[in-house]
Amino acid sequence: MRFFFITLMEKISEIGLWIAQIHQISDRLLESKLKEQNLDGFSAAQGRVLFILESIPNKQLARIPIQALVDRLNLSNSSFTQLLDSLEEKNLIERVRSTTDRRKIHIQKKEPQFRELLDVYRKILEEMTQAYYRNLTELEKQQVESIFPKIIESLMKEENS
Repeated sequence: MRFFFITLMEKISEIGLWIAQIHQISDRLLESKLKEQNLDGFSAAQGRVLFILESIPNKQLARIPIQALVDRLNLSNSSFTQLLDSLEEKNLIERVRSTTDRRKIHIQKKEPQFRELLDVYRKILEEMTQAYYRNLTELEKQQVESIFPKIIESLMKEENS
């Protein structure tokens, strides 16, 4: 029984280390690829915001509360505000006050800058995905895509309990 417990604890530690390693190496690789495209200072978090915004037409975006976007990205309000500030500074989005309720602010994508950057970022993410899966069989790819969402769900439940 003692041997099983030690082995289980070692596995738990290994999983955490593997995830941390994947995160660190991915960040360095992404940063390098962004630099190659002259996108220094652009972050993965900003990219996630772009992908969320891309999926919503500007007309609909005007009706979506900013809090819904914050929740979708699983960020704090202050982190999301900082991301919006940086995207606005890069001239990719603008904040627009509601004409019916001045307390409400909506986000609008600024074309063509938004689309151009998103296309470059999408290409980089495709390269990253190829790197993740390069040494995996089709079955292993399916297993990863099945297991990781479960790990995320489990951690989120733990975080919220």
